[in-house]
Amino acid sequence: MGLLVACMVAGMLYTQARDRHALETRGVRTEAEVVRVEHEDRNARHLWLEPRIASYPVFRFTTADGSAVEFRSIDMVDATRVVPGQRMPVVYDPLDPRLARDAASFDGHRAWPDLLWPIPFLLMGIALVVIALLRPGRMRPP
Repeated sequence: MGLLVACMVAGMLYTQARDRHALETRGVRTEAEVVRVEHEDRNARHLWLEPRIASYPVFRFTTADGSAVEFRSIDMVDATRVVPGQRMPVVYDPLDPRLARDAASFDGHRAWPDLLWPIPFLLMGIALVVIALLRPGRMRPP
């Protein structure tokens, strides 16, 4: 179980670091239009919690080669500050234009805050593996 947790968290860390590195090294800045703002209740699965509405803008932009791309931001925004039709800067990967981020949120923080949150889970998974390996009687036949 611990090995599974450690592998899953390591995979999440890897994909986040890979995507951020791609945008930092070859990212292209352009203007995008906010098509709509999608709202979701982050506590909908938990009936005992009060609704917590998260808002995510959906952007549309045109790449340097003329392709139209639409993407939903992974960063929550204040719904009162982003309205459909508004133009905002975005950063996208020219090799995979679907990999794009709102430039303000991308510039606002570097990789470490995004990559630190899974580390406790990674350490927990490693600890579970070590405990399972060191447990007395582990190799005892059934």
